[in-house]
Amino acid sequence: VIDIIPICSGCNSACTFCATKLAKGSVVSFDEEKIVKEIREMHRAGVKEFWLTGQDLACYGLDRSSVSKLPELLERILKEVKGKYFIRLGMMNPRNVLPISSKLLRLLKDERVFKFLHLPVQSGSNRVLRMMNRGYSIEEFVDLVKKFRRHFPNLTLWTDIIVAFPGESEKDFEKSVELVRELCFDYVHVSRFSPHHVTPASRLKQVPTHVAKERSRRLASVVRELAIRQNSLWLGWRGEALIDEYNSRHRCFIARNHAYKPIAIKRSPWLRLGQWVEVEVIGYLHSCLLGRLVKR
Repeated sequence: VIDIIPICSGCNSACTFCATKLAKGSVVSFDEEKIVKEIREMHRAGVKEFWLTGQDLACYGLDRSSVSKLPELLERILKEVKGKYFIRLGMMNPRNVLPISSKLLRLLKDERVFKFLHLPVQSGSNRVLRMMNRGYSIEEFVDLVKKFRRHFPNLTLWTDIIVAFPGESEKDFEKSVELVRELCFDYVHVSRFSPHHVTPASRLKQVPTHVAKERSRRLASVVRELAIRQNSLWLGWRGEALIDEYNSRHRCFIARNHAYKPIAIKRSPWLRLGQWVEVEVIGYLHSCLLGRLVKR
């Protein structure tokens, strides 16, 4: 049902906490023709959901140009691969999304593209972002998110935040909490800073472990609270979704709607992976929506 397609490898950034570039090297973009061909052939074989992936998806084409060619690739896929399917865009550094945001907005209007973005902000403090060498400001990030949400109010938004980065003060941390509350992310991956010996940040004075644990716990609590609130907004929603997963632990199917929201549906003898179904959201948890089938 799902095909995972790497479109690039490596990174064009130099974040002080990350060893990805040292491990993967500078960005290398894979052949556009081969990417489109794989999606076309796999769709013919029955695949209905395509994940475009890379260390930073918005890096695509930056090895050959000063501006990402991701919009051009996506436009070609949508034009040349006919039929019914979903495309999910993977993680993108906000720094590289900013120059192509208007083009991406236009392409997200296509019903075959999930209204979903994963934009790792990493901190709510401009001071910490500068120490991280992220290449954008909080103001630019907030404007970017609001720009997408003006066009897609039910956009599903994921982000990553590192707590206890070396030199992060209590005030810096509170700015991260404020940002999370302001933008109401659907999901936030919260991680405590972990030094890697080859990175510049590893040589800085570390935040005490007990402080890092406490900040991680506090932010995770806020994230869970907001996830429940965000999911509650879908109560009563009714529409089409694609069954792309089976949860053996809870014995239920997981369907994804146009915003990539997971909707848990009770197992039924006639349900199968890859099936399009009409569902209604009748409940929610912090991790997913709860749905019932409207019709076969």
